[in-house]
Amino acid sequence: MTYHRFTRQEFYDLVWSHPLTQLAKRFGISDVALGKACRNAQIPHPPVGYWAKLEAGKNVVKIELPPRGLGQSNVIEFGQDPYLRYYKSDDELLAQPVPPPPIFSEDMETVRERAVKLAEKAPVRRNLSNPHPLIAGLLTADEARKEAVAKSTYGFVLDKPLFDTPIEKRRLKILNGLFLALAYCGCKPSIRGKEARELYVRVGDVSISLKLGIRAEVLEQPVRRHNSSKEAPERLMLKLSAWNESADIPLQWEDKEESKLEDQLEDMVIGILVAGEWMYRAAQMHSYTCVVERRQEIEAAIQRKKEEAEQREYERVAKLKREKRRRLVTEMLSWRRANYLREYIGAALQKAHESGDMQIIERTEQWAEWANAEADEIDPLLNLAQHRDVQ
Repeated sequence: MTYHRFTRQEFYDLVWSHPLTQLAKRFGISDVALGKACRNAQIPHPPVGYWAKLEAGKNVVKIELPPRGLGQSNVIEFGQDPYLRYYKSDDELLAQPVPPPPIFSEDMETVRERAVKLAEKAPVRRNLSNPHPLIAGLLTADEARKEAVAKSTYGFVLDKPLFDTPIEKRRLKILNGLFLALAYCGCKPSIRGKEARELYVRVGDVSISLKLGIRAEVLEQPVRRHNSSKEAPERLMLKLSAWNESADIPLQWEDKEESKLEDQLEDMVIGILVAGEWMYRAAQMHSYTCVVERRQEIEAAIQRKKEEAEQREYERVAKLKREKRRRLVTEMLSWRRANYLREYIGAALQKAHESGDMQIIERTEQWAEWANAEADEIDPLLNLAQHRDVQ
């Protein structure tokens, strides 16, 4: 199936210009799957009968595109696994224009106002009556542990109740109120582990990790024991984990003298919703920065290779010039040596003839014949192809 990628606005314009059945065939999926994609992206599509009314010339109403949900992606994808397309080769990256930086139409203050409106409508529950399904599962499992302990002959079992202490009951009540409110706001909570220590909330397309427990444990500090006879009450803390923390938004809440965590449920819901949108924006900016930086690195590497090639060419030409200069000097010296040899040979022959001794003259002439051949061998003017670079 061919890969397709649209922004919410592009896809909204598409579904209001063609029936879903036609688009589904184009994308190679069912119209049911296409409708689900619209719902997930909060993109309204024409209701049943819209196209028939439009064709008949009747008045139809086009539903406006609502703002992108908090933490929700602005991209809709169909086809090949998009994760396989996130990495592009150097050539692919350079062939594309530099992407524009992500632009967000709302500032974070407006985002907070949207979160406040959502949270104000959410139910705030401070007890375990009608619990969230995840909390109900924890309670059911803990009841089974209590029954196992009660039925044990020796009153001892390895799998003891986990939420029987006052502090753990508080944790469950806070989690229950938080999960119910977040679910009402369209978020999806999840829990890993029977002790409910690994907590997650999906805000739009962003997954946020939560920690709820005793303050020292949440902050991963050593737990101090109180020396007083009456122990101070254990303070609970809720902390959001973010890969790139910011002072612009709150990421943790804790028990205070004037307000317990139970009294801060609405603030925590608002904070989680805002954090989801903030983390989405941070991820978008990070992705954009990575693409730009990688492109700059590729361009810098290409420029370095070009400069290195130019430097090697410059050094090659310079070396060639030095070599030609050296050969020129060597040829000149060889020419002088050849002429000096000929002068010497001439002087030796003259000396031999002045002696009048025929044996000396004959031996000297034989030697002179050999010596002149050696001088000719040295003389670059007689061996141009060998001694001169004619390139």
